[in-house]
Amino acid sequence: MATLQTGWPSRSLRQQVNLAVQNWNATPQAHSRRTQKSPCLNLVPPRLRSRFGSQGFSATRQIVHTSSPAKEQTCRADVHTKLSAQISSGQADIDDTPVPDRVINPNQIVLRHQDYDMSVLVVDGTNIACTAHEAAKRRKTDAVEEFKRELQRLQDLLHPKRCIVVFDGGRRAQGRQQVQADYKQKRHEKMLMRNERDGIKKRGGQGPGKMIIQAAKDFGADVALAPIGWEGDDVIATICGRMAVYAGGEAGLVAVVSNDSDMQQLLRKDKVVWVSQMPAKSQKYPDRIVLETEESFVAKYRFPPEQYAVFLALAGKPEAGVKGLPGVGEKSAKKLVQRFGSVESMFSAHQRGDSFSPQTLKALSSPEAQNRVNQCMEVVKLSENTDLLPPELDLAWPN
Repeated sequence: MATLQTGWPSRSLRQQVNLAVQNWNATPQAHSRRTQKSPCLNLVPPRLRSRFGSQGFSATRQIVHTSSPAKEQTCRADVHTKLSAQISSGQADIDDTPVPDRVINPNQIVLRHQDYDMSVLVVDGTNIACTAHEAAKRRKTDAVEEFKRELQRLQDLLHPKRCIVVFDGGRRAQGRQQVQADYKQKRHEKMLMRNERDGIKKRGGQGPGKMIIQAAKDFGADVALAPIGWEGDDVIATICGRMAVYAGGEAGLVAVVSNDSDMQQLLRKDKVVWVSQMPAKSQKYPDRIVLETEESFVAKYRFPPEQYAVFLALAGKPEAGVKGLPGVGEKSAKKLVQRFGSVESMFSAHQRGDSFSPQTLKALSSPEAQNRVNQCMEVVKLSENTDLLPPELDLAWPN
């Protein structure tokens, strides 16, 4: 007789079936009548579903979901009886021995920010300011006040010992625009339209940007302005690279706060984590804080964080004007990075005649393919450059 391992240490097999039936009883509308399949196929989680074998569902697969409440109740009772009878009759032994997960599944495991000591926050001030503008529009409040509220919320939730807020330079990223003219073009136009729509003008000799920068200083945070023509992302990468030397263990972690996914390049094990914010609360993220570590990143993408720029160069980033390689989507880019790890290795394998899928082979065979990917790499790759740091910024680790 085969022994079933549930893989869920806290619940027995019987408890899982009962819980699955209760969940389906609570939401019968979620099961579509058009599928013409038994709702019992959705009663048990996929990880447990295959462990029942064909006998567990053979007698119930002919039950068809209908819109009749009476028939629905009969269907639910029938499914519950048959599944419970299979367990009670001894067709399967119940083994509640904990079975460890092979890899972290970020879709099931939510990292709690309360479990991490984030000593230093490096905040993408430009990104948070954009979020504050959108919040001000929804709530009909002032963007500067929303920015202050967001900083205070981060302070109350994460309890850092030090906060560094980084802003972009006075002009757009000229270096990246020389490589790709469309880089963040739509985002810049959207910002201008938003300012015109909201009637944002200089008040008391200060524009909204200077007022937000002053609000960060009044909050007690250290402010770092990128040089003119540079982005704050490169300044953040430089700060993280310098301060990660002191991070780890009892010293705590460096947390990068931004909704920009580019920051995942900076993840380092037990040193640097990425914190993004959700616009509203949810059952999964009640504090609106989404935490990403190097371990959870590798579990999701199956390649290290430093190769994330290669993934973006291939798949593209439409919201930032990075088009990537035509014919290569996120799934294909993910497989290519897992297989080769770098742009040079990938095109070297193509020149050697290695096997690729037809669509990928067509994309790599384009005369401009390698040049285009290299240009995208220059745009999405965050670079560390100590010359970008303001001379007055002290990067000493807080006591």
